[in-house]
Amino acid sequence: MKPKAENVARENEELKAEVGKLGLKLDGVWTPTPGDPNLENVQLRLLLEWVRVYRALPDRRKLEKRGYCFPPIDPDCDPDTDWVRFERWVKGRPLTWRFTPSDLSEFKNPAEVTAAEAESLLEKLLGKLEDRDIAVDIHDGVPARLAYALVRKEAETEFEVTAPGTTTHIGCSAYCPECVQRPWCEVGREESWPEDEEAGHRVVTPEVAPYLAPDRRHIRAARRA
Repeated sequence: MKPKAENVARENEELKAEVGKLGLKLDGVWTPTPGDPNLENVQLRLLLEWVRVYRALPDRRKLEKRGYCFPPIDPDCDPDTDWVRFERWVKGRPLTWRFTPSDLSEFKNPAEVTAAEAESLLEKLLGKLEDRDIAVDIHDGVPARLAYALVRKEAETEFEVTAPGTTTHIGCSAYCPECVQRPWCEVGREESWPEDEEAGHRVVTPEVAPYLAPDRRHIRAARRA
C-alpha cells in the first residue's frame, strides 16, 4: 500500500530532525528533491544508517568489508573524495576551504601590473594552486594579464575538499559570453548563445575587447544576469 502523503511528509520532518539531533547539517552532503519526498526519505534513511554505522566503527577499510563501500552523499565525486567528505561531515569538519588574504597578499590587483609582472605572478600563482591539487585550464594565446586576472579571481573562490591527489580543474564557467578566454577557445568561438544571436556576433567581456583586432573591437560586453 502506498504511504499517505501526510505520513511521508511527517517521516521526512522526523528524519531531518534526527540528523539535527546527531549534531549534523545536511548542507553539502544531500540535495533536496521537494517534488519527490519518498526519494528524500530513502536517501535520508540511508544517510542516517551510514552515520550510525560509522560512529560505531570509524574505519573505512573495515566498513568496506561489511559492504559499506560508497558513502551516500550528494553530490558524489569519486570514492576516495566521497569518503573524505563523508568522514569530515560526520566529524563536523568543513567541507570547503579557501585561501586566506595573507595567502594571496603577494598577488597584486591585475589592473595594477604590467604584462611582464602578470606573467611572473601568474606562474607563481599557478604553482600555489597546483600545490593544493588545483589545475587552471588556460588556452594557448590568452594574454598574460587576462590569464592572471582570471586565475587571481578563481583563487579567491571557495573550493570543495577533495581526497589527496584528486585534481580539481577550474578556469571554465561553461558560460561563454562571460569567459575571458572565449576568443582563444575553440568551443567558445563556435558555440552560439542567445546574447550572440541578439548582437549578431560573438560577444565578449569588456576586459577582452582591447586585445582583439581593431575590426573586432565593436563586440559588446555580455550582459550580466
